[in-house]
Amino acid sequence: MDTHTHNEHISLAPELADRLGAKTVMNRNTPAQRELGAQVTDLFGIEKILADNARKRIDVYLGDGDELKMGDITLQAMETKGHTRDHMAILAGDRIFTGDVLIIGQCGRTDLPGGSSRDMYESLFGRIMPLSDDLIVYPAHDYRGNINSSLGYERVNNVASRRRARWRNSKHSSRASSPRSTQRRANSSVASAPWNPFLRVNWDLS
Repeated sequence: MDTHTHNEHISLAPELADRLGAKTVMNRNTPAQRELGAQVTDLFGIEKILADNARKRIDVYLGDGDELKMGDITLQAMETKGHTRDHMAILAGDRIFTGDVLIIGQCGRTDLPGGSSRDMYESLFGRIMPLSDDLIVYPAHDYRGNINSSLGYERVNNVASRRRARWRNSKHSSRASSPRSTQRRANSSVASAPWNPFLRVNWDLS
């Protein structure tokens, strides 16, 4: 199972499935994501990766809320667009596999084909963060040797959550103390850029 179409590395899911006699699983929006990738001709050198991944077979497509049962384990797909158009998280009991949307301490990038900061925000704060604090989070990547986290910890400590909280606080302060014209400037994309968790600027929030 791939949580999404990979833009920067090759998927070996079909090769692994062949060895194990298994099926490959991806999201129902993967064909549309692959169409986006097919339009890329020169972007950071990833066009060959996109072309190779587009040829990978998919045996089963999952939509939002669809389930797969493996013995006593039930996997439920949750569509979480943002990193790519076909991204999905996987709920499995008290665990959630968040792919490249929620990463330990941060969030995934949105500047590659199919990425959207608006969708990322909705997936993080509209879909994943409202779930139980007790969920164990398994991301697709971690660069500090961590294996997992908890959703409660990420809700408080993740840089995206902290930036959102500070942005909302600054917005509230601006409304309380600034005239209308100043509010409009404070809410402009330029003024809010330091608080945008997807621009990855001003990492030090201590």
